[in-house]
Amino acid sequence: MNLLPVLKLMEKVESSAASLYRWFSDLFSDDEEAAFLFYRLSVEEDGHASLVRFIMRLSSKSQMDGTDIDLDVAQMEKAIEEMSHIQTLAKLSLRQAVELSLDLENQVFEYHGRQAVIQALPSIGPLVFSLGRLDEAHLRQLAEFARERGFAAGATDR
Repeated sequence: MNLLPVLKLMEKVESSAASLYRWFSDLFSDDEEAAFLFYRLSVEEDGHASLVRFIMRLSSKSQMDGTDIDLDVAQMEKAIEEMSHIQTLAKLSLRQAVELSLDLENQVFEYHGRQAVIQALPSIGPLVFSLGRLDEAHLRQLAEFARERGFAAGATDR
């Protein structure tokens, strides 16, 4: 697959995550801490999408957008569909939203997509690598929130 379609798909994943987190923020607006956590995550995911768009511009300027990379995009496409589907659910608990978010941030597909981009265009490796660090920060924030709320294994919903 060519680099540019992969980058476009990565941007769609980040934008979809931002949309999902905005939806969670609205859904749990009666819980200030939860609403703010999801709002902050949505803003950061929008930033991730902007960073991917910047990488697309760099790849176009370096004329690497036609570079073939080895990547199975099915997982990325499935994740985008799942994020859209979640937003159609009538009822979702805060615990479920946090667990879904942790699963999203844990997705291996993002790592593989980034590694493929770095291999195709090593000069932008530090920019792409920063996306991984940002996702790790999201994982830590969500995990800490889950612990504070007692959403560890065996905990009951609030």
